[in-house]
Amino acid sequence: MELILTGLNSPVISNRNMAIKALEGWNVASWGERLAYAVTHLLEVEPEDSVKERLLKLREAKGL
Repeated sequence: MELILTGLNSPVISNRNMAIKALEGWNVASWGERLAYAVTHLLEVEPEDSVKERLLKLREAKGL
């Protein structure tokens, strides 16, 4: 989980995308509060439109 959090908070777009890719395969019940918060927070601050779009799809797919 720490690696995913690090990836979501990375200044490198590819790292954020890899973290999102990993979360796409995880059951949302296993995320915990920290990951759910990190995804929600990143949606608010993400400057890259393509990453923001992936986050929106992830949030919708996982019911957040």
